[in-house]
Amino acid sequence: MVHTKMSPAEAMTTFTRFMMKDFPLLNCACRDGRIALGVWLSTVTPIVDAVASIAGTVGPDDADLLRRGCGMVVLAAERLAQPLGFPPGAILTRLPKLDKVLVGLADPGGRPALSHKGYWLTNVPPVQFTFTGSAYERFFMTAVVSQTIMRQAVHGLLAPVCAGDVRTGGSSVASRLLLAAAAVLDQAQQQFRDFNRGPDGLPGQTPAQFNEMRVWLPKTRIAGKLYGGPNAAYIVDMAGTDFLLGTADEHYERYVQGFVPELDGDERRLLHTYMTTPSVIDALSAAAGYSDAATMSVAPTDEVASRLRSSRNLLAAGEAARALYRSFCGGSGAHVGLINTHLTQYGAGLTPAERSALPVDPGTGVGGHGHEHTRRLHDTRRTNAAWKNFLVALKMTDTGPTAIRKEEVTHER
Repeated sequence: MVHTKMSPAEAMTTFTRFMMKDFPLLNCACRDGRIALGVWLSTVTPIVDAVASIAGTVGPDDADLLRRGCGMVVLAAERLAQPLGFPPGAILTRLPKLDKVLVGLADPGGRPALSHKGYWLTNVPPVQFTFTGSAYERFFMTAVVSQTIMRQAVHGLLAPVCAGDVRTGGSSVASRLLLAAAAVLDQAQQQFRDFNRGPDGLPGQTPAQFNEMRVWLPKTRIAGKLYGGPNAAYIVDMAGTDFLLGTADEHYERYVQGFVPELDGDERRLLHTYMTTPSVIDALSAAAGYSDAATMSVAPTDEVASRLRSSRNLLAAGEAARALYRSFCGGSGAHVGLINTHLTQYGAGLTPAERSALPVDPGTGVGGHGHEHTRRLHDTRRTNAAWKNFLVALKMTDTGPTAIRKEEVTHER
């Protein structure tokens, strides 16, 4: 039995130990029918009550730990209760102090429910909480974190090109940065494929395991407001690549603006930076003598090709940009493929009763969007007008009289 009269340090130690060791075991036991939901609640309640008494006194690091830990307790309660007929939020009446803790710890006007940041980005070893403790849940958590790390690396490589610090047409440096970014995106694409077959020849996560993991990220209702589960698509560095490459159109911007309420202040500032930074295709267009990518997108293709031929370094940068764009679209396509195998096809194989019992349906994302939304984003990237005109023009140079080999690139001044 956990006593509520604990010092803050004792309460935090007890809570952390419970979340790392007992919480996954308790969840799996209730999920598998080895204990009743009432037993789960009676075990969790004194843990929550103990931290509720000290939540308003802790420092920033402990507050972050409580936000993600209590947020995961909420979603575990929802995952276990909703198949029994509880609507989102109803089970929290049995844990009355829990939503008050989360509302008190949230930023003013911010999201009290567990967010993408809390489940993935700050939930890392050595103090990492899981719902089930399974290898496949940990695989998915680390896959999202590593995807984010790779996107951050890509953005760092592209920053000098986008900012104009590297003269795209007057130096070989731009092509090196673009090729390095393409190589990183190639690895990000491979990681999507690791879900089906990793380096060891085994799937990182089968469709059944993928959906078992997703049902721990259901909707909940806190302080009267409905919240979707944590959504990796809302990680700002995932969205930033479209802006830095120049594939974000008005539809994409509206989509991104739709999840701004899910972001904290730091994330909103980072998103603003991505949205207002000139893109790679803008930089290439400027190097070819156009004011921006929109102007280049409607220019005669043979004119664009002629301008590309005017500089060997610009042509090399264009070839590197083509590799970058293809890697990005390839990763986007691999994501769509993962949705097809692990969600659409898996859901089609379930009976109506099996499907209705899932707190998170395979036919939608945890953010509530249908999968056609993700496919539309992929198509938007593949059909971007500026990139399409640029790549057609670049192809015209491949067999033209001034086509060059990469090893001929010079350091023009």
